[in-house]
Amino acid sequence: MSYEFPSRPKPLSALIALAALSSTSAWASESCEVADLAASASPIQVIANADRSCFTSWYDTQSSRYDSVYQEAFVRKVAQRLEQTVTQYQGQATQARQIANLTEYIRAAYYVRFYGDTDQADYSDKLDEALAHT
Repeated sequence: MSYEFPSRPKPLSALIALAALSSTSAWASESCEVADLAASASPIQVIANADRSCFTSWYDTQSSRYDSVYQEAFVRKVAQRLEQTVTQYQGQATQARQIANLTEYIRAAYYVRFYGDTDQADYSDKLDEALAHT
């Protein structure tokens, strides 16, 4: 069976993402702002272990100035870590939180790429397909 995914999310998807965010804590703490991720030596580990309050800062469309954490190569690395974590999942709460965090960050990356003030092209179909199979 073949899946065809649009390169940009539909507006309804963005509304669903925003609705999901309304249940998170009000604002992210300083330790998980996008600027901190960009400066981190191990940003994927920071994402995997982040608190839900971090999610809001990940969706900040002004964060596109931190291109390194929204570049396709980095999103692909996060997706690989997500796939690895899902494969190794054994029902532990820590693993479930990491899966949720990695997934949320990928959603945020697509959101920022679509709505951000950036001239970056859409993520490739190859990345879309890889994420669809995760």
